[in-house]
Order: sequence, then structure tokens, then C-alpha cells
Amino acid sequence: MKIEYAFCLSFSFILIISLFACQSSESQQPVTWVKGAHVFQNGNWEESDFYISSDSLLFSKQGVIKDTIDATGKYITPGFVEGHTHNLDRSWQHDLVDKYLSEGILLVRNMTSKSKGVKAFRKHLDTVSSPRVLYSNWGFTSTLGHPFTAYEPYTLGYYTIEEMRENLEKSHKAEMIYITPMLL
Repeated sequence: MKIEYAFCLSFSFILIISLFACQSSESQQPVTWVKGAHVFQNGNWEESDFYISSDSLLFSKQGVIKDTIDATGKYITPGFVEGHTHNLDRSWQHDLVDKYLSEGILLVRNMTSKSKGVKAFRKHLDTVSSPRVLYSNWGFTSTLGHPFTAYEPYTLGYYTIEEMRENLEKSHKAEMIYITPMLL
């Protein structure tokens, strides 16, 4: 009986020590301290320090400070969002990835893209630093991935197929070149 009691006490002690060790090592994760930044909180710009851990922003210190960034006088904002675009689904658009990042755009919403182009472009996105890209493949009422035939020719003043074909040959507008497959 004494052996079982001693074993239970020893096991309990080891379990408690292990729990404290886990909590201790978790709180000892390295963080970057960003001090003196202006952060938008509660409807106002407030000067605030925060910490960057491996996967989140923290407004209370939870770890060992690895680096410090002096952001005094700087305004910290979340990345911008491109809410509606038709980019990032064709191979000739690879350079646009860097352009989006350089402009602070961290989320891109591609509307009515073609799934074949998306599949190929995702392979490129997997190899470079890039914004997060959300795709909405094909439009609900679209032809060739975009419902341009529903409105673009009419806004250009073309109301019949004949007018569209006739003016297509005369026009050098990018909009008209894009609708060429639809008309021919």
C-alpha cells in the first residue's frame, strides 16, 4: 500500500512539474517587441506597444523578447485588400504579385477567373512571397469567365453584332480586343 501511495505521489509530482514546464516553455517563445507605434483601437489612434509572435500580434508580453522595433511616430495599419480584380490567373501576370506586395496589398480577390488559369497560377504563388489570393471561378451569368457581353458593347454604343464587328476593326481599345473571341 505504501508503494502504491508513493508511486501516486511521485507520478502526481512529475505530472505537475511537466505542466509547469510546458507552460513555462510556451511563454518563453521568442517575440518581437514593437514599441511606440500608433495603432487604431476603439475608434482612435492610440500609441501602443505590441508583440509579434510566430503567428499572431499580442498586446501583452508573452515570451522572451528576441528583437525590438522602435516604431515611435509610425502608424501601423493592416494590409490593404484588392476587393475586385481580374488579375493573378494568367502566366503573364507573375510580375503583378510583387507589385501588389509593394503597394501593401495583402489580400486579392480575383472575380470570375478561369479555373485552368488559376490552377497554373497557384503553382507560381506557392514558390514566391505573395498576398493571399481568393478566386471566384467563372461568373454566374458569364461567357468566357466574365459577363462582358451583357454590358460592355452597349456602353461603347454597339447594339448589334454587326456594329460590334465593324467597330472592332476600327478600334484599338483594350476592351474591344478582349471581347474578340466572343464576336468571331
